[in-house]
Amino acid sequence: MPTPDQPLRILHATRAPVGGIFRHIIDLANGQADRGHQVGIIADSLTGGERADQALAEIAPRLALGVHRIAIHREPRPTDPLAWMRLRSLIAKLKPDVLHGHGAKAGAFIRLRSRSDNAIRVYTPHGGSLHYPLNTVKGALYSRLERALMNATDLFLFESAFARDTYQRMIGTPKGLVRCVFNGVTAGEFDPVPKADDATDIVYVGEFRNIKGADLLIEAVARLHADGKPLTLTLAGDGEELANLKAQVERLGLTHSVRFIFKNVNEFIADDLALFFWIAYPGEQGQESFRCIDAVNVEMQIVLQHRQHFFIFVFAQQTGVDENVG
Repeated sequence: MPTPDQPLRILHATRAPVGGIFRHIIDLANGQADRGHQVGIIADSLTGGERADQALAEIAPRLALGVHRIAIHREPRPTDPLAWMRLRSLIAKLKPDVLHGHGAKAGAFIRLRSRSDNAIRVYTPHGGSLHYPLNTVKGALYSRLERALMNATDLFLFESAFARDTYQRMIGTPKGLVRCVFNGVTAGEFDPVPKADDATDIVYVGEFRNIKGADLLIEAVARLHADGKPLTLTLAGDGEELANLKAQVERLGLTHSVRFIFKNVNEFIADDLALFFWIAYPGEQGQESFRCIDAVNVEMQIVLQHRQHFFIFVFAQQTGVDENVG
């Protein structure tokens, strides 16, 4: 291991180069490269599309250890041992001092490698296996795997206290180091965004999955309409629950008040924030910290879904943030 004044060889691994996990890795790799470290990224070759290709191509010249793509499926597959062997081969070739696995599958792969005194193993959970209830087959299996690998981890880095607490509640308390290192943004992302003429009152940003709670937001809008408050809503994203959400909007008679933006939510940028006045982030079992920070940057008002289906109202002001639970 290098001395404190020498640069480190740091290798990040992730299954899916999309969403907050990908931005987290890109920001982290850039910051480490700025500090003189030799950094590399291993990412799945099956997901991410053009945006991932572009982002990795842009950062590649800064990465001394390069960018490497391996086919890694989300669910367990018979091809997993082959992917793991390819990853092990890259690790042997690149000889990193630090192996950092982001997400459940990449985190498992980097910790399954035979122990070595020359590299520390870092793991950042980003949901994944923690999304499955313990009383389900998948939840029971994945929690056992997480528990088996827990003490093969030298450092846990969580991007939020919520992620840390969820891991410790579902899996256990690690013996190794546990730290929370919160997501951040750059100075250029603090510019206010003027609102468009056709802005809706609220927007939901996120994947359309049943764990995200978009259906709860639609139900809340329907209740507000019934109380004489005809708020309008934009649902920005895509996903497996899209058809069900559209059917719910029609069933509740909200087709003139609720609209859908069919776009990749990972391409949701500051200019899109001009389309509404309030922004709602899913949180039934997930986290949307980066998009929340983006909204605060441009002085938007935010509604965050909280546990037990309460909602946190955050008012973004130049002087700070006030939080009220209602």
